[in-house]
Amino acid sequence: MAELGKIEKPSADQYKNDRKLILIPLLFLVSKQNSTINDYVDRYWKQAFDQVYELQGKIGMADYIFHEMLVDDKDIKKTTESYGCGSYLIIESALEEGTKFKVIEDRELFEVFMDWNRIIQTSQIMTKSVYDVVSENYKKSIEARDEYLQNTINKELGPQQTALLFLEEGHKLQFDPDIQVFYVSPPALDELEKYVRNEYEKTMKERQEKAAEKKDEAQAG
Repeated sequence: MAELGKIEKPSADQYKNDRKLILIPLLFLVSKQNSTINDYVDRYWKQAFDQVYELQGKIGMADYIFHEMLVDDKDIKKTTESYGCGSYLIIESALEEGTKFKVIEDRELFEVFMDWNRIIQTSQIMTKSVYDVVSENYKKSIEARDEYLQNTINKELGPQQTALLFLEEGHKLQFDPDIQVFYVSPPALDELEKYVRNEYEKTMKERQEKAAEKKDEAQAG
């Protein structure tokens, strides 16, 4: 997988016989209370926009748009915004250039996955036996959805074609060996990861200090 910024002067001729995916990691806005993270996310999508079109200028314009989490092509702007996702900035421009949107999700598989994910995230499960059932079904829903996404991408992406692919980071999709993947990696992504890591370390340090203070107070008492 090639990362944008590390490609040595790619040209359309160099990759003209390959099937190509320009992979753009999905980044989402969080609650309004954390404006710092949201600023990073906004910056990320603006930088991703620039990188995507720089790359298309080198290897050719995309034929298709593939986007996980979208089960149809109706009101794409409203749906992406409801997820707190800034991908429509890139999608809108691509559509204006003549790139076609292709649905890669199966509605039922996606909704089953979301239901199990919601249960995992929000339910207070008391027993291990119930947790094991939920966990196993959640795992199966992920595997079924991933298999469908992989097969659909492989089927829809024809010889010598290029697609913009929007996926969450940490995905486990495996692409066919004849597909060349270019990973869009804006600087704001690294900056956000560093910020989150520093905030986590800061929080952990504060908790440790408070625990130590309570321990000292208990011993003194």
